[in-house]
Amino acid sequence: MLITILLGYLFNNVAYAKIDPVELVEIKLKPPDKRENLVGKIEYNKLGVLKKTWKLIKGKPTKNGIILGMFSKHTSSTKRNEDNHMVGIQYKGYTAGTFVNSYHDRTYFAGVSRELWQKKITDNFDINFHYRAGLLHGYGDHYPDLLGLTPVILPIVGFNYKGKCLDLTIIPDDRPIFCINFRVNFSKFSNIKMLKYQKTFL
Repeated sequence: MLITILLGYLFNNVAYAKIDPVELVEIKLKPPDKRENLVGKIEYNKLGVLKKTWKLIKGKPTKNGIILGMFSKHTSSTKRNEDNHMVGIQYKGYTAGTFVNSYHDRTYFAGVSRELWQKKITDNFDINFHYRAGLLHGYGDHYPDLLGLTPVILPIVGFNYKGKCLDLTIIPDDRPIFCINFRVNFSKFSNIKMLKYQKTFL
């Protein structure tokens, strides 16, 4: 009964004040550019969400480095190759390289490498989450492909200590494949070169 009285009171106030409920919604959704069209406001909000989503996906370029070696662990019962002999490079957010895949075939990859999150634990140690996305060539009929190229996105957790890194990857398959590879950042080599040049001029 009390709820009915309160609803009636609110309805009468809105009716007598001649306030359109849609106008109340418009006031709350009003964007900074002060557009008066409700459809425009909704589109404005959608655009903001898209921009934030793209910014998150885009991330930032991963650190420049050389990728050396990769070992994998297959959870399937079928025996697969687990010593992958990877050699690759990451430079300005791009990556490329080669490895021996689970079927003992030489495979080549190229694409982007983007960092989404980083947590600094100490001055010398940090953890980050990044991904590599691009195309693989060398899997043949084992995976769907177009003109011999297979698209892939790999989530990676990286552990970095003084420029020496360990990357952990989970590859989605009929059963997950766990991979580990080593990476050395270019900055380490740059620092060594600078020290040599300094000694030369001293």
